[in-house]
Amino acid sequence: MPRWTWWTIAIGAATGLLIGLWLSPRLTAGAWIDDITSAAPAERAAAWQWLAAPPPGGRTPRLNDWQDDIEVHLLSHGHDDALLDAMAMLEAHGRFGWRHTPPELMHVTIEALNRAGGDHAETARYLIASQPVLPSASKAGTMP
Repeated sequence: MPRWTWWTIAIGAATGLLIGLWLSPRLTAGAWIDDITSAAPAERAAAWQWLAAPPPGGRTPRLNDWQDDIEVHLLSHGHDDALLDAMAMLEAHGRFGWRHTPPELMHVTIEALNRAGGDHAETARYLIASQPVLPSASKAGTMP
């Protein structure tokens, strides 16, 4: 085989690999998930809009598939505005609350709500009051 054939095959394979990586849903979603904690409100809004929409041919919002990744990212990189935006968007899709959200993220969000004050502080009080309580039998079973 001539040398140019090997070069053509190598370049084609490398190009195919790069295109495959670029189109990979995880990489694409990862970039949008990074943007939900952006300092720019417009970037956060665009990211949430993308996550709230279903993928082509899909029926459920992308955030249903990526909720675990979103929560981990919010816990590690979330600032108050990003946490409040996340709470609003997840709540609008029925994905926020003590039944759906890890307790660590709930507590961080409650702290952000308290720092924001006003109506947000009232929401924080509501979330604290609605926190599930372990039944007394469960508490006794966990005591040393």
